[in-house]
Amino acid sequence: MRGAAETKAGRRWSTPEVLRTRGARVWTHRRVVIQAGSAAGLAWFLAQYVMGHEMPFFAPISAVVVLGASAGQRLRRTVELVVGVAVGIFVGDLLIVLFGAGPLQLALVVGLAVGAALFLGSGALLINQAAASAVLIATLYPPSGGIYYTRWLDALIGGAVAFGVHALLLPGDPLATVGRAVGPVLSTLADALTATGRALREADPAAADATLAGLRATEPLLQELTDALAGARETVAVSPIRWGDKSALGMYVTAAPHLDHAVRNARVLARRQRAALRTGEAGPPVLAEALDELAAAVRALHQDLDRGRDSVDGRRHAVRAARLAGEVYAAGVGLSTAAIAAQVRSVAVDLMLASGLEESAAHAALERGAGPADDG
Repeated sequence: MRGAAETKAGRRWSTPEVLRTRGARVWTHRRVVIQAGSAAGLAWFLAQYVMGHEMPFFAPISAVVVLGASAGQRLRRTVELVVGVAVGIFVGDLLIVLFGAGPLQLALVVGLAVGAALFLGSGALLINQAAASAVLIATLYPPSGGIYYTRWLDALIGGAVAFGVHALLLPGDPLATVGRAVGPVLSTLADALTATGRALREADPAAADATLAGLRATEPLLQELTDALAGARETVAVSPIRWGDKSALGMYVTAAPHLDHAVRNARVLARRQRAALRTGEAGPPVLAEALDELAAAVRALHQDLDRGRDSVDGRRHAVRAARLAGEVYAAGVGLSTAAIAAQVRSVAVDLMLASGLEESAAHAALERGAGPADDG
């Protein structure tokens, strides 16, 4: 049985398709591989050969840990790392010098290092690094001639090298990163608005239920967009190679909070649509047209953000959606349908703000039914 299992496992690894997939994964993440190896080697070189530190193992460790931090959090993680290492080293060195090494001393060193880290801050990396540093000091590298301040400096060198490698050696493409994150949000929103209009035309409560469920599932997508923006802003800030992307990235930064509002308002709209259909309150055809215009506005905004240009078409569609929603009130509709029309206007405003208009200009354009959306 054991031999058969080992043979089967070997086939899984030797299958050409599996090998190609795994090789493609390594190639896709080659930037991370190069950055990690380069940062570790450079940190060791600087600490040992430039600073003259013997066995500067904290330098490459710090470099790799900082590079492995979530995008957008490297500065905070660097601070946590250096503080954690400093706490662990100081407590470890001090107690080992005073009481010697051993299992009881190890327990005391780690406990006090974690307590000190908790006192200074609750960051998980700070606490873990303090504990790990204390363990290394108490077991593998106990002090023999007093407290070694060079170990803390090694951690600082590693963090600084990681930042430098991240900024100068194959920095990621911030616009591509954000574009990949914003795409699912906008596609889901546009599809949901189209489906809501279709459910209205067909008087299909089940379709309205499915649309609402899809919009409720966008929360992870919105969080991914927030994380991607944080990483992209960090990259643009620290990498001279990417400074030229600041303007285009600014369009995404402006759009993000309003896209979040648009999704949440679309959820309210979908809930109202479901309630109207379940009570037999049929909306006028013009309301479905307004929803189609909103979906067109989202798709136009998506294209324009990808291309880094002003979303004139997106504004036009948003204005038309609001204008059509205004016609709903004249039809003498019920409460739920009137609420849907109001939400159409709210989403239209969100999309115009996401396109870069000031709030006063967006409301003025909707009130006029023209304005900047019709220019050009």
